[in-house]
Amino acid sequence: MGRYPLKAAVERYIERRRLQVGKSTLDNDSRILRHIADNMEAMREEGQLKTTGPSSMGPKEIRAFLDWMRDPSAHKGKALDPDTQVRYLAKLEGVLTMNGNRVIEKMREEGYQFPQKAGRKPIRALRAEDLETIQDAAPELSSASGEPEGWRRAKARLLTIAYVATGLRPSELRLAHIEDLDTRRWRLYVRTPKGAGVWAENRTVTITPPYREGFITFLQERDDLLRYYGRKKATFLIPNLRSGQDGSYSSNHFRELKKEIQEASGIDFRLKDFRPTFATLTVEKDPNLLPDVSTQLGHSSILTTQRYYAQISAESAGSRIEKAWKNETSASHNKADVTGPIAELLEALGMGSVEELKARLISQASNTEKHGIDSKNWLPGYF
Repeated sequence: MGRYPLKAAVERYIERRRLQVGKSTLDNDSRILRHIADNMEAMREEGQLKTTGPSSMGPKEIRAFLDWMRDPSAHKGKALDPDTQVRYLAKLEGVLTMNGNRVIEKMREEGYQFPQKAGRKPIRALRAEDLETIQDAAPELSSASGEPEGWRRAKARLLTIAYVATGLRPSELRLAHIEDLDTRRWRLYVRTPKGAGVWAENRTVTITPPYREGFITFLQERDDLLRYYGRKKATFLIPNLRSGQDGSYSSNHFRELKKEIQEASGIDFRLKDFRPTFATLTVEKDPNLLPDVSTQLGHSSILTTQRYYAQISAESAGSRIEKAWKNETSASHNKADVTGPIAELLEALGMGSVEELKARLISQASNTEKHGIDSKNWLPGYF
């Protein structure tokens, strides 16, 4: 298998995974596995491991790998957190198992104590005031050479509003095409969802009203960019037109923009924090919107949304509980105050108060109001 057997095994494993997972998952797996292989091969050369052969590694090599994950000096002064250790161990186990080596499984059966997940982590949603500070900082970015004045700021502003306006993943916005944006209905088609081509389905998301004007401003700045490069059109919503290309920006470019915004705002955040921020802010407005938020995020289970993306503050929950109890008390008082024929009518209709009766009557009136006759629907079979 050559001088670096684990590296070779990792590359074969990555090729197999290419048929099983989406691109973003594959990229993440590849990065982690190559990082593990590089370090384990270095440990072997330093004499800490006897072998890195994927079919011959034993408990001694696995224990050394665990020690490496827990060693602060190997990870910029801080040991890997328990969840990361669990994830790294699972990645390595996948490579070894593919090569017929079940050493980790056997060690687990023998009672060896492996890292355990730390439990549920708090949802990383930005506070409203921090979000506003971040959005205000985007226009402060400096321009970049080779681009028209203000284009870097335009990209930065869009990042700070588009993610929280839609709940998109970083790559879903970065790879969006201009034709995916419908400003008449304010919808955006997601052509590159996580797990595309494997398990995910394309979806269309709504752009929430507070941020639509920001999209219009960006489109005007995008038109300025096209004129600067002498082009009539470009493929991507956020096009990279430098050096005569018609492409998209890299994920690293987006991270660089984020870093500059972070430094300008003084708020520590990640691009993917906007996604739970969208979910949390929406559910805070109305908890009944949780299923709709789950659909917009592209989740197959509402439990995923509830556990990792949307949280309701105790203050908001308490306010709604207080309002509900006040309404019930008010309704009881109204019902107690009504006597005679009106009380009998309310009882016959199954209503608790005069206010409820009024609301029902108004609703019925609006539903029956028609301007003209809708013959096609009122007279089925005749048209």
